[in-house]
Amino acid sequence: MTATNFKDLWQSQNAVETNPQQIIAKAKKLQAITRRKIIAVNIVLFLTMVFIIGIVFYYQPKMLLTKIGTLLVVIGIVMHIIATAKLIPLTRKSDAATNNADYLKQMLLIKKKQAFLNTTIMNLYFLLLCVGVFMYMFEYALRMTLSWAIFYYAITAFWFAFSWFYLSKRTIRKQQRQINAVIENLEEISTQFDDEK
Repeated sequence: MTATNFKDLWQSQNAVETNPQQIIAKAKKLQAITRRKIIAVNIVLFLTMVFIIGIVFYYQPKMLLTKIGTLLVVIGIVMHIIATAKLIPLTRKSDAATNNADYLKQMLLIKKKQAFLNTTIMNLYFLLLCVGVFMYMFEYALRMTLSWAIFYYAITAFWFAFSWFYLSKRTIRKQQRQINAVIENLEEISTQFDDEK
């Protein structure tokens, strides 16, 4: 077989049980969803950063620790926005009907970049955010009674732990399942194509 793309192979394969058009549609849908989620999260993070900077300028904290904490939070947000924005171009340029090998490579690259974002970048982001927020909170915790300050820090620590150990891990697992399913389907078709060559 001399076909150079998935579409030709799929049209000539009667044994393939999976609908090739569905595989393409699923892959493109996954890319579109990924792109929209990145854009939405980055917009929310940017607005959050503007809000945090506005609070600091409005309330004019006295302690250097508070200002450093704010700076760490802003650095974490900017780092996250930049890192995830680099994934957007990969979710736009693809055409499985004309270039099967590149499309499969692109999906594998998206998976690799997502893994880097979900480990290294997310760890740094949560570390900067957690340390920054705790530093920022210190000036205001000093004005509270000891029991309220402990409660204040405990609730914040609980939220960070819940977000990191439950919410983010669940989101990452779901994301990995989706991209793995698409890649497995593409690899199966690619293997059949190689067998026919």
